[in-house]
Amino acid sequence: MKVDWKAIQLENTEGSDVMIESDPICSSSGCGQYAHPTPPDGPPMDYPVPSYGKDPDMVGTLNSLSISEKMNNHKLIMGTPESKAKWHNVAKDTLYDYHPALDKDVITTNRNIDAAEDLLGKQMVQLADDPICSSAGCTQYEHPKKKKGYPMNYVVPNFGVDQEIKDHDANIAVVEKELGHVFTPKEAVDGPAKDYKVPNFGVDQDIKDATESISSA
Repeated sequence: MKVDWKAIQLENTEGSDVMIESDPICSSSGCGQYAHPTPPDGPPMDYPVPSYGKDPDMVGTLNSLSISEKMNNHKLIMGTPESKAKWHNVAKDTLYDYHPALDKDVITTNRNIDAAEDLLGKQMVQLADDPICSSAGCTQYEHPKKKKGYPMNYVVPNFGVDQEIKDHDANIAVVEKELGHVFTPKEAVDGPAKDYKVPNFGVDQDIKDATESISSA
């Protein structure tokens, strides 16, 4: 008599979640064939950067500050704890509440108005002006004038023509000498370019689409 062991195994495991055979997708060591690929190293990092010294604009700014401090006999100090405390804006210490809760009197007034309207079956409408202010406005509650908290109309030192302007003028002079022609802009002869003509390319496509959409609507 031949025994059907496969049928016996199926009969014994019927109604249970027992795996009789191995999953052919993965081996007993795991699913190594579907591992995430190793990501690339990414952009280069920690590479040497050449140093060309201070920027010429920074050198010029520091030089201008030194001249200005000497002319005004005043040392400019910024970024120190003392200067930050001196010029500290106290208003920024308190956050403004853009949605404050209504005052108790306002809440009570609104509740009384609703009750009166329900009782009378009418809606209250203000027909006269508020006697607190005139038609010219609430001028009696203007803020008092006070002195400015910062200096104004002080002397600004003149450091002369900018170096880029000088270089630009020098370049024009060299080109004029090489070409044997003095460059004279048309505006310098005829005044402002009031007769300058701007080409007309017609109505913009977005305008056309918007007009067509409005007509359709």
